[in-house]
Amino acid sequence: MAEDREGASQQGDHPWAPLTNDEAEATRIAPAGAAPQAEDDRALAPVVAGASQSSAGLDDATVDLPPEAIAPPGRKAPPQRARARRPAKPANATSWRRPPLWAYVLTTALVVAIVAGVAYEIIGPVAQQNAGVHDLTGCATASPCQVANSYLAAYTGGKYSAMYGFTSAASRTRFSSPTILHAAASFQLNPADYKSAQDYITRRTQGIVAQAQVYSMSATLGKVTQADATHVSFPARVIMRSVSLGDIAVDIVVPLSLAKNVWRVDWSPGLIFPQLDDPSDPNYTHLVRLTTTTAQRGTIYSADGEALAIDENVYVVGITPAKMTDANAVSQALIKNLDLTAAEVSAAYQGKDANTFWPVRTITPMLYQQVSAALNLPGIQAQQTIGRVYPFGSVTAPITGYIGQVDPTEIASDPTHYYQSGDIIGRAGVEQWGEQSLRPTKGGELDVRARNADGSDGPVLATIAARAAQNGQNVYTTIDMPTQQATMSNLANQKGHGGGAVALDPTTGDVLAMGSYPIYDPNDFSLGFTANEQARFNALDSPYLNRATMAAVPTGSIFKMVTLSAALEHGISATQTFTCTGSYQVPGENHLSIDDKPTGHGTLTAPQAIGPSCDVIFWTVAVMLNNQDPNFLPTMAKGYGFGSPSATIGLPASEDNPGLVPDPAWLKANKDAGWSPSDAANLGIGQGFFEATPMQVASFTATIANNGKRMRPLLVTKVVDTNGQTISTFTPQQAGVAPISQDNLQVVQIAMLGPLYAPGGTSTGLFKNYPVTVAGKTGTAESGQPSPHAWFVAYAPAQQLSGPPVTPKIAAATLVEYSGSGDAFAAPVTKRMVLTYLRIPF
Repeated sequence: MAEDREGASQQGDHPWAPLTNDEAEATRIAPAGAAPQAEDDRALAPVVAGASQSSAGLDDATVDLPPEAIAPPGRKAPPQRARARRPAKPANATSWRRPPLWAYVLTTALVVAIVAGVAYEIIGPVAQQNAGVHDLTGCATASPCQVANSYLAAYTGGKYSAMYGFTSAASRTRFSSPTILHAAASFQLNPADYKSAQDYITRRTQGIVAQAQVYSMSATLGKVTQADATHVSFPARVIMRSVSLGDIAVDIVVPLSLAKNVWRVDWSPGLIFPQLDDPSDPNYTHLVRLTTTTAQRGTIYSADGEALAIDENVYVVGITPAKMTDANAVSQALIKNLDLTAAEVSAAYQGKDANTFWPVRTITPMLYQQVSAALNLPGIQAQQTIGRVYPFGSVTAPITGYIGQVDPTEIASDPTHYYQSGDIIGRAGVEQWGEQSLRPTKGGELDVRARNADGSDGPVLATIAARAAQNGQNVYTTIDMPTQQATMSNLANQKGHGGGAVALDPTTGDVLAMGSYPIYDPNDFSLGFTANEQARFNALDSPYLNRATMAAVPTGSIFKMVTLSAALEHGISATQTFTCTGSYQVPGENHLSIDDKPTGHGTLTAPQAIGPSCDVIFWTVAVMLNNQDPNFLPTMAKGYGFGSPSATIGLPASEDNPGLVPDPAWLKANKDAGWSPSDAANLGIGQGFFEATPMQVASFTATIANNGKRMRPLLVTKVVDTNGQTISTFTPQQAGVAPISQDNLQVVQIAMLGPLYAPGGTSTGLFKNYPVTVAGKTGTAESGQPSPHAWFVAYAPAQQLSGPPVTPKIAAATLVEYSGSGDAFAAPVTKRMVLTYLRIPF
């Protein structure tokens, strides 16, 4: 914004938000120097900006009055006086009774007292009359110190009309000069002379401050210097906080003069920046101009150093019509290779200047390498610029997220005052989580420039402040790219069903892979959508939803490990047997619940029932636990981390669905219903109101693998600046311990071998003949639609029934929505994740 085109339309408006109490304290105008002085040589007293006595009563309706019309601070203006008249005798009165003598005495006494009080208020005691005016070393009311403080308080608070109220009559006369008013206005883009000194002083101050992108100021007042009986000055340091320049320290000298027993500031533009008071420029035609510089956003890396999001050269492909020899060939090449429509190509250049380069589409360097040869036609050109590039596109979108332009609401609510129109901001994923680190530091140079004869900016006369822009900091994630690629490709191959998957390191919590399908390509947001891309995006099923961390649905039989854990902890032994006949009647229900195997699984222990995933046994166990205490099962689920956000480091809180663990209190509060054995039976097999995300299920699986220690998921390991200096690190954190003994947890671990290796296991043969033992479990959960949700979890290496201890390296969970059985849809994805991370051929 040019300094002659003020940032606000109303005089007195300021370009930054009102100060909070804390900010007001920070803008306190304090004496320069910390050492206390003697009474006759002391630093002048501080005044809080905007709270001085002399400025308290000023507003836009009064500040334009000449100083002589304003009563000195601390003194009341004399009241209006009129000749007193005796009340007329009522016309219809038959008689008028004279008041008694005591009333005359009392009235006379009151009048004397009132007159004495008014006189005291008007002239005060002789000893105190004009005491502040002549107090040149203190800071009494109406003293030079108090006026200077009040002026600075109004200026640094953005109250320019109030600031004008402290300017001297000489200043107002000087800046009423038509020559100055016209010289300043004649170079505006919308020429119009300043109307008055007040218009000039307030609006030009506001414009210069806005040009410097200042969002707050504070000032420190120094010790007075007296030139003569009617002229003094104060040194002051003003700290301006600028979006592009940081803190600007401006040292000024505030001159004051005494006229008609009132101190006022002799204003000039040099009180904003001293460089503007140039004897060679008596009409103040010099300009203040800010030239901003930009830098690059920080890079997001995978664990193995692959750039997942980076600012680099992108290619703007366009058309120069005059250079075309075959318009149809140009159009067809662009349509075929850049995914454009014929309408987009023609709209880019038709009817426009033939000698101008007209952009058609901005593309990544990877795409440019693929299509550059095909676009080598007369009339097609490519220019380079810097853009945000996601080399792996949608494959890493669940990790990186995407960027977008800030909106006015975000600008207005930004406490850091960083964002301006056109700036970008992280919208999801690590881009959003790491926004404060990834965004660059803005830079610029604030100069005083001469004006050329034609009104354009002339040469730089002085540089007020400068700051170099700095690239944003780089963020390193824990993602293993081969595993991430395998996760995303296999999710996309499940017959088009949406889903999410997560792989964790059980001992550290590192997120090895995080997949979601379908999802956007973040390059479209940074470089722009074509019409075809927009149509495909619009056809996707909830592409903004990161299903790995936000899709909370019932888990089905995955939950049976929770039920087994609670059973073992509350008196149901690992050797106690149950008989599955294929059906079970929950107490209080009038129908039979049928198992997936209607003929029954026979006699099994609860740990053995994990392998074939027997519903009947876990319905039975859940009801038994409920009979003891309805909260036993919900409490165990919460102990494993269900029902709470995962608190993944590197993940925005808005993308961290806590899921739901129903219990008697929740059911009463949310459904106004009592807890029943049916609710317990549903929860026992992961149905009913229970919901969890793939991230929570992966964390649950990792906790079992890690002997009950639940690690906080870790997606980001460190933030590093452009010099390679580590700014912050994120190390493994234990989030909790599962409420189960080590002996009982070992039973659960062994039970998880059943689905893969025991006869009748739901996924027998899935990892057959592989050089590693894998523990796993299927889940098939009712979805409210004809096809259920499919789940599969696994961790590896798993402890064998005999042999040396092993340390698990990966725990993974996959959800495929509205698809079918867990072994048919989710198991292949989890299998590929495990084998890819362990680098085992498949």
